Amino acid sequence: GAGPSEAAPAEEMDELGRLQQQLREEQLKKLKAAEDIAALQAKAPPTNPLLRVRQQTQLDKLKRDEQKAEEECKRLQQLIDNGGIPLPTPAPGKKKKK
Repeated sequence: GAGPSEAAPAEEMDELGRLQQQLREEQLKKLKAAEDIAALQAKAPPTNPLLRVRQQTQLDKLKRDEQKAEEECKRLQQLIDNGGIPLPTPAPGKKKKK
């Protein structure tokens, strides 16, 4: 038999729910990255230069992850505010003509 997952709600509500779910996941990702960063920074840097480089690399990666999640959160939040309709994003780097 087909489960209740077969009966999909109205298309828009579904889209919005999906976006909100995604937003929660990104927020969790961001939180996790922030926690990992804090944990790494709380540790004393290893005396071994090789390990120190590895720790720094890990830190940089985590900060990038956090940044990416942060931007994704903002994007998703805007989509949700617009009822799931993607905004036409202005091309980056283009200056407005006066």
